[in-house]
Amino acid sequence: MRYSLLSRFQGGLLGSIIAESYAKQKQFQLGTEQLSTASKIGNDTLAHLIKTRGQWEPENWLSGISSIDQEKNRFDSNDLAVATLPLNLFFHDSPLIWQQKLLTLIAPELDFDSQGAILLWSKAISLLLSEKLAPSDLISQLLVQLDPKATKLKGQLEQIQAFLETRSSLDRVIAQLSHSQYPQGAITSALYCFLATPEDFRLCVNRAQLVETSIPLTANLTGAMAGVYNSSLAIPIQWRVASASLTTEWTICKQAEQLFSLWSGVYQPRDTDDLLMQAAVAAPQVIQKRASLPIKK
Repeated sequence: MRYSLLSRFQGGLLGSIIAESYAKQKQFQLGTEQLSTASKIGNDTLAHLIKTRGQWEPENWLSGISSIDQEKNRFDSNDLAVATLPLNLFFHDSPLIWQQKLLTLIAPELDFDSQGAILLWSKAISLLLSEKLAPSDLISQLLVQLDPKATKLKGQLEQIQAFLETRSSLDRVIAQLSHSQYPQGAITSALYCFLATPEDFRLCVNRAQLVETSIPLTANLTGAMAGVYNSSLAIPIQWRVASASLTTEWTICKQAEQLFSLWSGVYQPRDTDDLLMQAAVAAPQVIQKRASLPIKK
């Protein structure tokens, strides 16, 4: 286990918001008025999950999603990926259950590529949290599970894999991604930005700002993946210090603790800070006993 699961929850939630704010403002203004509609819905979803102790129903959540339609006149997979991040974290160890719930949120008018992109995003978060494979194997694993009907998405993923394997210049990659007109462009662009330098949160986010395809959403998704993989410890100290005085940053970290407590089985997640910091909790089958260490029964 590279990092605690709690720090990964915090890294994903805080990393996504910091990355989006930085991409939009080039400074750290984490007030909710600066966030995209999808991020605001994500924050509402997080608060709702905590308030209902994990009892989340798609029907109630869909009323908030309608605001995206009104603002953009369409409903795409990029918005859904951003808005459902708290749910991805909470259900990461129950992929089949989450996929069934997620399918109820996907608008029927979305094409196979857009539907495949949001399912792909959900699977990527689950794999990164469970530490089941190295980042370099992520795209190949996602391709295996991709719906055969999502032909355009498959081509995008294969192209990104080729860019990574040949270490193509950033200018070439940016030119290709920026001119892509696919609705799911932010998700695939975020995959590239993360996988090019998975261990470096700052570089991932800086690269996401250069891709001219839905910059705030691309940065948000990139920050989420980099935060989940590297934990909140990877967020540059200068960025954390710049945002430390803002109540939004503290609120997100606190809510991440409460969400983690609920996932761990705590019925009333209050005043559990000390316990969470001392406990060794991870996704299923991540922590394994050492064969050389006898365990007395």
